[in-house]
Amino acid sequence: MPAKHSHKKEANTSVKKQHVVHTRLDRPIYLRKLVLRAAIDATKALKDYSELKLIRDEKTRVLGMLHRLYEDIEKRMRRLEEKELPKIPEMHKPKQLQHVQEIKVERQEKPKMRIEGNDDVSKLRREIDAIENRLKNL
Repeated sequence: MPAKHSHKKEANTSVKKQHVVHTRLDRPIYLRKLVLRAAIDATKALKDYSELKLIRDEKTRVLGMLHRLYEDIEKRMRRLEEKELPKIPEMHKPKQLQHVQEIKVERQEKPKMRIEGNDDVSKLRREIDAIENRLKNL
């Protein structure tokens, strides 16, 4: 009998009683909606994170492939320059590099969109267009 009694004491010391608290909520439906919205937002964030991770992995893979291709192109260019292209004799090499003339390229004007309306976005766009027109005329 003493063995049962000692076993009971060990069980009582390791188990703590949990205190349950009940409370009354004034608007339980509103709080449930908030909890559900938070759960939905958390789920969307996790989904976006997993998509971002996939995009990052794809980017790393593509950049690695691009880097290998670039190294291959550089290696082939060196081989072409060293072995397959004829060498220019020293007497035919230009002594001074000719300066490349700068070519002035006219900027094409972007088509103007007709802006109508009196909202804030339309007002800002009109102001930006007016400023751009002033800059072009300078």
